[in-house]
Amino acid sequence: MAYYAVTNVNGPISVRLEGDTPAEAIAYAERAEYGRAPGEDDGLGRSWIDSARTDLEDEFAVDGSGMNAAEFSRALRGMGARHVRAFGDGWDLWIVEQAAP
Repeated sequence: MAYYAVTNVNGPISVRLEGDTPAEAIAYAERAEYGRAPGEDDGLGRSWIDSARTDLEDEFAVDGSGMNAAEFSRALRGMGARHVRAFGDGWDLWIVEQAAP
């Protein structure tokens, strides 16, 4: 089982999160700016967006190129992922219960 933070900024961005529960995964995402003090970060996962992370696509061979958010959501559901909830500013928490191929 793995949790992923997903957003769409000119294409899907996805980051594998650490944690055994949704709350732990979101807490990991909220600390994602690597040790910055509260009020010092430049937005949740800004470095993920800037580096165009595609962890979920890479691990599960999902090609999100050119997909909007709705299309990517359908592709994720088609591979068995489940939407948990929205969090932060424009991020969604997804869970994938099977192992990557």
